[in-house]
Amino acid sequence: MLARCKSGGRVRQGVRSGLGAAAVAAVAAVAAAMALGLPAAAAPPPVIVRVAAGGHHTSALDTAGQVWCWGYNDWGQLGYPPILWDDQPRDPNIYRRPVRVRRLLAAEVAPGGFHTCALGPLGAAYCWGANGYGQLGNGRSADSIALGRVRRLGQGRHATQLDPGDLHSCALRSSGRVACWGYNLVGQLGDGTNTSRLTPVEVLGLTDATQVTTSLFRHTCALRADGRVLCWGENGDGQLGDGTTVDRWAPVEVLFPDD
Repeated sequence: MLARCKSGGRVRQGVRSGLGAAAVAAVAAVAAAMALGLPAAAAPPPVIVRVAAGGHHTSALDTAGQVWCWGYNDWGQLGYPPILWDDQPRDPNIYRRPVRVRRLLAAEVAPGGFHTCALGPLGAAYCWGANGYGQLGNGRSADSIALGRVRRLGQGRHATQLDPGDLHSCALRSSGRVACWGYNLVGQLGDGTNTSRLTPVEVLGLTDATQVTTSLFRHTCALRADGRVLCWGENGDGQLGDGTTVDRWAPVEVLFPDD
């Protein structure tokens, strides 16, 4: 129960236990300032513990688990509706300072090309922003500024890491398996097809991954527990490291030199 103020600005005694001395003092200070017509003291800035850069936006995580985003917001990738310039009503505004993503406490945040994903404290995955190819993983293809939970990452399939790319996203599960969703023209989801997916599908033959990373274009790689690296997707420039330039719809091992 919060403390209430009497006339004169004094805080009523008998505040229930649960509010510590510091909290009671803070309430008293606010009440005193209000009684004198003074502005309350500004909240201290967040203490950032992680920062990550996306395509044209940036995200950060603070010590309280709050997510902050700034930069380009044409698809709602900041978790806010695009704000329109008065003289350019069709152009999205650029958030030049961080805004807090509401209704979210996270353990990790990862911005992609035009969408953002976050890992909840219990392993749930959430994404928002551009979704034309299902890269939010919520079973739909409509863009969304609202936090949407990635489907089919439920009990026993909790995510431990997220990595959104440009038009697809991937998650490392607690089981060591990797799941991906979104655009799949050249097999970047690793499920053996080139069919785009609105919800996660498992990468074939990968059960002991410790890290997954997606490119901002069309390929994906994972690190295995034994130190080997697997990649899949587009390979026109040899980015899969298997000694060819052939696109791969399932993981292939990167061929490091023997010596």
